[in-house]
Order: sequence, then C-alpha cells, then structure tokens
Amino acid sequence: MAGGGGGDELKLLGMWASPFALRVRIALSLKGLSYEYVEEDLKSKSELLLSSNPVHKLVPVLIHDGKPVCESRIIVEYIDEAFSGDGESLLPADPHDRAVARFWASYIDEKMFTAWMPIFAAKTEEEKAEATNRTFEVAETLERALRECSRGKPFFGGDAVGYLDVVLGGFAAWVYAIEELFGLKQFDAARTPLLVAWLQRFVELDAVKEVMPDSGSLVELHKARQAQAAAAADDDDDEFVGVRHDVHHGRVRAEAIRPGSQVRDLGVVEELDAGDLLHRPDPSEVRTQGNVQVADAVAAEVVLPLAAPVCPETLDGAAVGVAREYGRGAIGGCPGLVDVLHDDERLGDGLAVVEQNGDLLVHRVVPEQQLALLPYRLLQHLVLHPLQVQRHQDTHFNSSLLTTQRPTKAEVKLIQSSRDLQSFRQRRQAMAGGGGDELKLLGMWASPYVLRAKLALSFKGLSYEYVEEDFKNKSELLLSSNPVHKKVPVLIHNGKPVCESRVIVQYLDEAFPGAGVSLLPADPHERAVARFWAAFTDDTLAKASQEASSGKTEEEKAEGERKAVDALEKMERGLRECSKGKPFFGGDTVGYVDVVLGGFLAWVLAGDAMKGVKRFDPATTPLLAAWAERFVELDAAKAVMPDVDRLIEFAKVMQARAAAADTTN
Repeated sequence: MAGGGGGDELKLLGMWASPFALRVRIALSLKGLSYEYVEEDLKSKSELLLSSNPVHKLVPVLIHDGKPVCESRIIVEYIDEAFSGDGESLLPADPHDRAVARFWASYIDEKMFTAWMPIFAAKTEEEKAEATNRTFEVAETLERALRECSRGKPFFGGDAVGYLDVVLGGFAAWVYAIEELFGLKQFDAARTPLLVAWLQRFVELDAVKEVMPDSGSLVELHKARQAQAAAAADDDDDEFVGVRHDVHHGRVRAEAIRPGSQVRDLGVVEELDAGDLLHRPDPSEVRTQGNVQVADAVAAEVVLPLAAPVCPETLDGAAVGVAREYGRGAIGGCPGLVDVLHDDERLGDGLAVVEQNGDLLVHRVVPEQQLALLPYRLLQHLVLHPLQVQRHQDTHFNSSLLTTQRPTKAEVKLIQSSRDLQSFRQRRQAMAGGGGDELKLLGMWASPYVLRAKLALSFKGLSYEYVEEDFKNKSELLLSSNPVHKKVPVLIHNGKPVCESRVIVQYLDEAFPGAGVSLLPADPHERAVARFWAAFTDDTLAKASQEASSGKTEEEKAEGERKAVDALEKMERGLRECSKGKPFFGGDTVGYVDVVLGGFLAWVLAGDAMKGVKRFDPATTPLLAAWAERFVELDAAKAVMPDVDRLIEFAKVMQARAAAADTTN
C-alpha cells in the first residue's frame, strides 16, 4: 500500500470495458495506491456488488476498509480526499478552480454522450453527418474548457494531471475505438488542437498505460456483440422489454411486457458501457401491444452504447416546451435532458430551429424528422411512449423587491441594535470570514435549484445581491457568466461565476469555511455518501416526481408516482444512513443533502396542497416526514423559502396555459 495508506484495504468492483470503472483505476494508479480488482459479470452480479451498491447495483464501487463508495466521479473525489498525502492532488486547492472542475466534469457526463449516441444509430450519411457535427460542437466546448482550466499548461490540472483529466481520460480508449469503428476523429487537430495534444500526452503517461484497455479489444468487443445481435435478430420471441423513463448517467430500468400482462419492474439492468450494441428497429417492426407500442425481439444482449442518455420518440406535430421555473426542459420521462431552448438552439439531434409560439418556445417535428431524434432502446426490444410535454411560463413581478437577502430573526436583532443596515452587512461578512467579498446570485424565484443556493447562503450567514432573471430576455450578465448552459442559478463571487446548484453549494462551503454551519462532513467517506445522496435527489427522485406530475395520461402519472414512491423509500434509507438517528442528514445540524433536498420542499408542500396528499408520508417515510417539518421551521430556511400559496397560483397559471395550448395544437 502506497504512502499514507497504512493498513488500508482497497477493493474495486468493475468491468474491464467500462469507462467509469477506468476512471477509478486511473485515479488509483496516479495516486500510487494498491488495490484488489474484482471483475464483475454484469449478467450475474455478485452479492458483494448488490450489497455494496443496493440503490443502483452498478459498477464501479470502491470498498475502503469495508465501506463502499459508489459513482465514479464521487469515487475519484473520495480517493483524492482520503489519500491526500499520496501522489499528486487531483482536485485543485482553490475553491473556485474546484468548482470549475466539477462543472466541466458534469458537462462531460451529461452532454458528451448525448452527442456520441447518434453516431451509433445513424443509418444514412446525412444522419451520420448531423451526428458528427454535434459531436464536434461538444468537443469544441471541451476545447474551451481545456484552455480555461489548463491556463496554457499540458493538462486540465495544469502541469500535472487533475480531476478533469481523469474524468475525461476514462473515455480515452473509446475515443480511439470509435475512430476505428466509424472513421470519426472526435478530437480533430483542425478544430480542437489542444484536446488532440492533451489526449496524446495523457495516454503516454505511465500511470495511465498501466490500466488503459487496448482500443483494439474494445473494437472486437463491439463487433462481437454486433454479430450476436445480428444472429439473434432472426429469433422469434413472444416477450417484450420496455424502457422506464428514469435515466441516470446512461442507466435505465427495464419492464417486462407480455401479451395481456401488467408492466412490472425488473430493476436496474447492467451498466451500459461503450461497446454494447445498439439496435434500431425499422418502424415496420413496431406494433401496438396494449396501450404501448412494442418491437419484436431482435437480440438478447443489445444495450445502449457509451452510457448515453435516451430520449423518447416524437409524434407527428409534437411540441416541446420549456420548464422555465426549473431552468431546464421537460420531455416525457427525460426531464432535464433538454436545457432551456433559445431561438437559435435546436432540440435532440439538431433538427428544426426552435420557434416562438405565443408564450412558449416550441420545437415542431415533421414526419420525415421523427426518426432523427433518439428513440428508447434497451436490450432486445423497443417501446414507444407518446411524447409528454410540460409547458411552463414566467410570472411577472417587481424584481427590485428581491435585490437583497432577508435577514434571519437573530440578524434582525443585530440590525436593530446597530440601527445601521450597512454596518450590519459589514459585520455579518466579517463574522463569516468574507472580508470584502462581493456575492451576487442570478436566479428565478420559483426555481428549486436557485432556492438551494439561497438556502446555502442563508445557512452560511452570507449577504449577497439577488438578481431576478427574465428568461424571455436573459441579461448579458447571465449569458456571459454561464455561456455553456445559459441558465440559473449562477453565483458570482468577486467577479468569478460559479454555475450549477450542487456545485454552488459545495463552493460556498469550501470558500467560506468559517461562516455559519459546515455543510459537507469532515470525514471523506461521509462526504462521499452525502454527494451520492445529493446526486440521487436530482437524478432519480426529482425526475420521478416530475414525471408523476407531468404525465399526459393517468397511466403515465401513476407510473411516475410508483417510481417516486420507490425513490422516496430509498431516500428514507439515505436519511437513516446519513443522520445516524439525529435530526438532519447532516446530523445535529443541516448539511449538504439537507440543502439539496430542501430546495424542493416548497414545491413539495405546494403539490401536497394541490393534490390533497403528502409526498413525505408519515406512514411510509416517517423519517423524511419529520425531517421536512423540522427543516421548514428553521429560521435560515424561512428567510428564503418562497411562499407556498404563490407557488400554487404559479402552478395553476402554468396548467391553464398548458391546457389552452393543448386545445390549439
């Protein structure tokens, strides 16, 4: 065991071709840590894997002295924090640089593979050209990221390999494999010279060579599975497998659909890695089975390549609206897959330009364009669900009323005693360790993601200027501060922007360690567990809840509700694990997961009032129900929580506009 590892026992559960598992192996190699590697058969998962990652049942899992850490990016951060004395530091020391690295790591996982997916699906040269152009667009954005992070040095981490190098480097072997399979140079010397040079340097590092799979083996894996799929395509099979809507970094759930049977959950299927085959049935193969459309069985082992997100098929004339209060789009079971659409942006695979339709930005799809959007694909079958659209609209109010943070009750006493608001702000910043720090938050009042940032600022006792954004006419400050996504929230600290709500919350805790309560736990393993449940909140719980409220039919809403209940039961276990019998996820005081989940509480209460039910039901999730009651009564939460009645009115207006729009379409 290297360096400060002492008697540490490290075991990694992985799959050799998985870029996610490779990330972890690269991090361990760079840190000089020895470990036991266990190759998992994803068709017959070990009890160790199932018990170590009971939520997702996926690789990679790192087990350190018997304690599991799940999710590749979380594991890489954990390795850097738990073994800080070994090898080079992967995460930057500066809090803002760390926030930037986390932002781009999220971009790599969320955007890069959406661009790669159509390359595997393309049937015509035109489709391949469109997919290639989209891939180049993402690569060019990553080129800017490399320029920003490296500051002219060899790696994203500067002179030495860092966190982003490891995250992107996990896919290095597949970059070469895709070039051999499809003749596509994703990192092109003419368009992305920095990335080309970076890739060459990265794969030549000794620590990377030790663990990097041979790209030729990946090519052979893909070809072998492709051959298996072709051979199985002639087989008859009366069973059908559909696709559930909850996508988590390329992972999906499966349903068995048999003639006359009810849909039932089969659980999470194997992790979808590069090299797994892609099947795209001809529309003639699809037929109606019950109230869904299914495709005949074509192969037993065909799954999505590259852990790419999936998106529903469109229907003729379908319109995709924008969920403005969340700052992201909502398409059927893929809420958040499409960001806020602007007049010059395109949907899915880059089809028709988004147009203005009354108060809504929409994307219209004509018949010949239907197959260009990504269909659901999983194992050997296909299910086509109608496109679900959630349309939202901004409200109008006097944003000048929201330019300052409302003080807590304790702070009001300070104001009253000092009789000087300016003096109070200066004193609060001094107590927080902020000195002359200038904080500005760009947001939208009803966004739960913006509320997270407000909650973190409130719990940390930090003053800031709040700027309400008009999504119909976004400010130059927003567009320049978040040029990649162009959405809120954005925190600007002394002129430096930080984007994405979970990144912002972590940044505030790291940049202001002496202010208020510490949100992230001090122990590296507890930090990793908190990050896992925070990611689960967004990637599973929030998406399931939105599906339950936005389904077009009662059946779809019921299915979304079933998934939301399942996610809540898992979240209940998460609270039990994190709190250790104390009031909050953070223990005796509010922590990171409390803030992340707490951002949704106002909407949970609004939904309860509108539907006459309790999302956090004391009968099924008593810990969460008690937690929610405690959280909303905290002074720091009350100071920033939006009024529930106002949210209800906002939701009713949105529903009425959506209903009116449906009657005209």
